[in-house]
Amino acid sequence: MRSLAPLTRTGWADTLVQGLLPATLAAYACDMVGLVRIITDLLGRATDDTEARLIAAARSGDITALTWLGALYADSDPDQAEWWYRRGAEAGSRESMEGLSILMSARGHTEEAAEWWRRARSAIDD
Repeated sequence: MRSLAPLTRTGWADTLVQGLLPATLAAYACDMVGLVRIITDLLGRATDDTEARLIAAARSGDITALTWLGALYADSDPDQAEWWYRRGAEAGSRESMEGLSILMSARGHTEEAAEWWRRARSAIDD
């Protein structure tokens, strides 16, 4: 697979994040975790500004931001990811429920993982 580093040096990834991301979020809100990973892969890292904006949004009640923060930390800080995913799941975010289920399964908490997965599937039916 070819490296995306040249694209980030030209500012293409920044353009994606600043210009196309809002439209992408609206169209693909059902796959927040995957979208966060794609964008952070393109950028090579999440910026401090990205994190600060997500935290501000989460504190102001944006449930989607809770999911994004969980996904942002999923690989680097699972405890932090769990904290954000749990807040989103408890607020009713199906995406956070799925993220929390996957994280709990990876940590060996299979019963809790199964319960969150059931809740996420139930949220689709509602």
